[in-house]
Amino acid sequence: MFKKIAIIVNPIAGGAKSKEKIIDYLFRYFSSLCKDMAIQITSQPGEATALARKCAQEKVELIIAIGGDGTINEVGTGLVGTDVALAIIPTGSGNGLARSLNIPTNLRQACELIEQQIVTYIDVGQANNRYFFLVFGLGFDAVVGKRFSESSLRGPIPYFYYSFKEYFEYRPPKMEIVFNGYAKKIQPFVVAVANGKQYGNGALIAPDAKLNDGFFDVCIVHRLTVFQAFTAIPKLFKGKIHDFHEVEFHKTDALQIVRDEPGIINIDGEPIEEGATINIKILPKKLKIIAPGNNPALI
Repeated sequence: MFKKIAIIVNPIAGGAKSKEKIIDYLFRYFSSLCKDMAIQITSQPGEATALARKCAQEKVELIIAIGGDGTINEVGTGLVGTDVALAIIPTGSGNGLARSLNIPTNLRQACELIEQQIVTYIDVGQANNRYFFLVFGLGFDAVVGKRFSESSLRGPIPYFYYSFKEYFEYRPPKMEIVFNGYAKKIQPFVVAVANGKQYGNGALIAPDAKLNDGFFDVCIVHRLTVFQAFTAIPKLFKGKIHDFHEVEFHKTDALQIVRDEPGIINIDGEPIEEGATINIKILPKKLKIIAPGNNPALI
């Protein structure tokens, strides 16, 4: 078993009381297996990254991250390029990376997986100075993500509500996208640069993507009619978004996007403001992670 473990907790995702129960369970489960365990509770955005980096410097061998995709991204960002393994106890609304890697949402099963110490390495996406492990998004999905993040409601129903509302208000920006030696001037509805298959909740934006193949699956969605937009929702969850002629896919390990002006982007489900020019590249197998073997998300 790992000799030194740290637990990093986002007390917001999933509720504070449930976190207390999870932490208590983890300590009881692992106390006989590891004598050196510490817990770190975040109090502000970005803190989990600093805590993870500090743990790596202190020779921690495993960090167990408790939270949603935002917390996992922060902790993982602090571990990129290190030999510290990341384990996930998913408690968010989307749990995209956990779902992609078939990491159990059941607490006991997640602990059993950690005890097995099955380690793999996944690729990391870098957009300017930010890391992502699942999907970099730009366009309609990023704007909807911002509206959703500003709401106190969670789950698919409010997300679909904001998607419907924004569909009639959103005006796609013009941009140039450069990859594989050529440039395209486009005004897309969505650009998704996918390292993994899904956004979260099983929404498969790039069904053929693998987390360790050294490539992005770039999904460009052009404007859909209202009818197409409604039929796109079930197709997205069935992994059939490519059925639309308005959707195109490309594989690349690097690209540049130049927009007419700065705006919102989506990093693993977290909307943030970013400049007009975005340089994106893949860092092969730079994150060490606990995941089930024979994994369909991996090659």
